[in-house]
Amino acid sequence: MPLKTMEFKFEAENAGPWYDRLEGKEKGKINASVVRLNSAIQNVRVNGLPEQYHKSAENVCKRTNADPSYLTDEAVFALDNMIAHAVEDQNIYGEVMAPVTTPQAGTKWFTKYYKTVQSDVDSVKEWPKPDKNFRNPNLFGVGIESDTVEGMGFSLGYQIPWTEIAESNGSIYSPEYYHALVAAERMGVIIDENGWLGGAGEHMSYDFGLKGLLNHASVQSHTASTLTTYGNIRVAFWNALGNLKLNFQAGEIVGIVSSGFASQMFRNRFGYTDVAEFNALRAEFSGMIPRLYVTDRIIGAVATTSNQVMALAKIGPTQCSRKLVYPLQSKPRMDKMYAEDVNEVLIHGDVLAQYENEVFHVTKAATLTTTSTGHIPNGRLW
Repeated sequence: MPLKTMEFKFEAENAGPWYDRLEGKEKGKINASVVRLNSAIQNVRVNGLPEQYHKSAENVCKRTNADPSYLTDEAVFALDNMIAHAVEDQNIYGEVMAPVTTPQAGTKWFTKYYKTVQSDVDSVKEWPKPDKNFRNPNLFGVGIESDTVEGMGFSLGYQIPWTEIAESNGSIYSPEYYHALVAAERMGVIIDENGWLGGAGEHMSYDFGLKGLLNHASVQSHTASTLTTYGNIRVAFWNALGNLKLNFQAGEIVGIVSSGFASQMFRNRFGYTDVAEFNALRAEFSGMIPRLYVTDRIIGAVATTSNQVMALAKIGPTQCSRKLVYPLQSKPRMDKMYAEDVNEVLIHGDVLAQYENEVFHVTKAATLTTTSTGHIPNGRLW
């Protein structure tokens, strides 16, 4: 089916009064998201529309009692693509954990895993035995009691009266579009915070007791002193790698640092030259730490110059796993006054399991002092 709208172009004068009421940076989000929409449309033109989006516009219009003449399957795909990217932009944790993320088998909020037990004394680890006839090997088994971890879900809804929607005359730049964008961003923030720190995230309404990747009870700690001195960040990385060297399980070491820490790498200069410490750090460590990410959500509070954080985590299937109980999705609510009103809820839920290996797979240094709270936005640094 050909596109009815060959290109998305935003013109503020056609957006309606709802757009005029937005703050400047919120208007910027609308303009930036147009790039994503056009990119998605171009993808459809080149690769075709995914099968699950055939007749999607018709289904959306039936659900919302909307006029089907203004919406196309391609437009629904473009909007979903943009919203998914809005979540991804905020959810660094999801990118870090992608190699060990899978759907949960059935809808359950608990995941169990088993510890190994030794054949005699639990404190003595069994290793392969020198042997030529293989008739009396050393043995270890699976523990009788399994360890269980619990997950958590989140929901965020938005309501829009039909009168607000009427202002936009069915434009794709409608209040419904804007509210979905904001809801996706906020959901991405919460998913990110929950992944790192569980209930101790900055924007959690209360601490529900569950832990995340970086505040598990077994997380190791390493030293990192006077980060404003050239060379000390290098020492901090070496200290962190030293904590993980006896973790023999397979996995990729990933670095996660707050923005102030990341920005300090560029502030520190060798003598009076223009060579930033970052260049030397990337050259030295990118082989051992293939991925380094920046996010202030690992702090658990508003970022200051004295609460910066750095961490290394070994990510692999024998280190940890993330099960999606409910992948991010939108659910319509029925408690609305008029059929044309919009009443939608975004939901998401997952379970993080971290296995009690002899050497834990995460090491962290907190309450670090830097020159500034940082200038580098969330994302991958190398």
